[in-house]
Amino acid sequence: MLQLVIGFKAKYQNGSNILLIIFLILISPFLLLYLVIYFFCDFFYGFVLTLGVWLFWCTRGRYVLFVYSESPNWKIHIEEEILPKLLNHAVILNWSNRKKIPWYSFPNLIFNYFAGDREWNPMAVIFKPFKLPREFRFWSGYKAYKHGDHTALTKEISEMFECLNTIINREEKSL
Repeated sequence: MLQLVIGFKAKYQNGSNILLIIFLILISPFLLLYLVIYFFCDFFYGFVLTLGVWLFWCTRGRYVLFVYSESPNWKIHIEEEILPKLLNHAVILNWSNRKKIPWYSFPNLIFNYFAGDREWNPMAVIFKPFKLPREFRFWSGYKAYKHGDHTALTKEISEMFECLNTIINREEKSL
C-alpha cells in the first residue's frame, strides 16, 4: 500500500512539473517582452532626466545634485566643509525636509532615479555635459569616520571635488 501511495505522489509531482514547464514556455515570450520594454523605458527615463539636467542645470553652472540629511553623524561636517564649496555649482536636497519637497519636483525625480536602494544618503551625483553622470556615496565613509577612520571619507570627498573642478575649469576655458 505504501508503495502505491509513493508511486501516486511521484506521478502527480511529475505531472505538475510538466504543466509548470509548459506554462513557463508559453509565458516566456511575454516575460521577455515585458523585460525588454521595462529596461528600454527605464533607460529612456534616465536619458530624459540626464538631458534635462544638461539643458537646465549645466547651462547655468549647476553640475551637482547633493543629497544629505540632518543626521548628527554628518550634518555639521557637511554644512561647514562641503556645502560652502558646492553652493554655486549644486542643487541641494535636504532629505530631512523631504515632506516639503513635492515628489514630482525635478531634483527629487533625479534623486529617486540615481539613488537606488543602497547608501544613498548622503550622496552626490555629478553631471558632466554629454557624459554619463558619476555618483559619489558617502554613507560608508561617514560610518568609518564615526569610528575614527577618516581616509575613506576624505578620499571620496576629494574625488568629488576633483571631478567637479575639472568640469568647472573646462567650462571656464570654453568661455
